[in-house]
Amino acid sequence: MTGIKLEGAAEDFWNWSIDVYEREGVKAPLLLLQDRYGYNVNNVLWTMWSALRGYSLSNDDVHDILESVADMQAHTVRQLREIRRFLTVPKAGFRTEELHGLRRRVLMVELEGEKLVQSRLAGFTADRSGTSENGNVAETARRYFGVCADRLENPIILADDLGDEAPQRLFDMIWDIASMEKNA
Repeated sequence: MTGIKLEGAAEDFWNWSIDVYEREGVKAPLLLLQDRYGYNVNNVLWTMWSALRGYSLSNDDVHDILESVADMQAHTVRQLREIRRFLTVPKAGFRTEELHGLRRRVLMVELEGEKLVQSRLAGFTADRSGTSENGNVAETARRYFGVCADRLENPIILADDLGDEAPQRLFDMIWDIASMEKNA
């Protein structure tokens, strides 16, 4: 599939992300990439979506696109996620129902922030994309993912049972599911 027009890119990316995130076997490895290895879920999904849509981007373009959302992710979306997670655990002196209500409202604002980030990612992608690479779409997605790794705020220094290649293996697991047609 070739790149889609700028006007429809944001909506397409958002809808595609929701569809993929809800597929069995996607949520856990995505959250592991985010929580354990420092990758942003929106960035990971964007690498796949942009490759599947046929966008052709240089590594510099990928870096610039990711940089264009870094502040919003760090100072808004990540902060809202931390607040939402904080509200998951009961707090002494606060009614559980009230905390759950506040948590739901924070989640809605967090999702609005995620949608803004995705809109910018998609818009910049559609604006900067060249002609399709006509190559291996999976390799394009992996190349874009490699640029994500180059941008991690906290490089992976964690020695764990999954090994140094864990992020790439998790990405490949998600890719195998995300790249399948919905009705296949």
